[in-house]
Amino acid sequence: MKRTVSEVEKVSEQNTEASTSKSSQPPPKKRQGLTRCNNVVNATTLLPLRVNKYGQPIDVGSGTYTNYLGTLARKGKLAHLCCKTWWEMPKRLKEDMWNIVKGKYDVGIMSKQWTLSFIGIKLRGYKCEYYSVMDTDAERLANPPPDVEKEHWEFSVRHWGIPMAKEVSKKNKECRGKQIMIS
Repeated sequence: MKRTVSEVEKVSEQNTEASTSKSSQPPPKKRQGLTRCNNVVNATTLLPLRVNKYGQPIDVGSGTYTNYLGTLARKGKLAHLCCKTWWEMPKRLKEDMWNIVKGKYDVGIMSKQWTLSFIGIKLRGYKCEYYSVMDTDAERLANPPPDVEKEHWEFSVRHWGIPMAKEVSKKNKECRGKQIMIS
């Protein structure tokens, strides 16, 4: 049986307490949790960002940039989970996300396509992370992700549970596994 993230953390804490009482080893470090990118959110000036000819971030700051894009993907008011694919996401929401990024980073229009595509990838991973940790739809519906509107989560759970969606997901997973990275 799969467990929720909080159940796994509780069991881990209980095991840690039991093992520390029996041994002299220090307990394992606690996980940091999801990044909030406070350094980006609290920035008062535009953060510099260098990109290559494809609009992808390079050099110093690229990791922080991609982390920040991941935080945007987890914001339920910006990135709706009720959209079956990233391509179905309303253009106005994508534009809102792009404007938020431009408000924090000194990034040109050349990076727009890569940035929005990357947010879409992060959104897919976020949906999968919350969906796959539980076995049943009842569990999934009872434990929606934080910052996601209830209606959006319910729609997503119902959609992912239908046989056609499962078949498409399996096919896409196989295709992604066959892709070759070219550097």
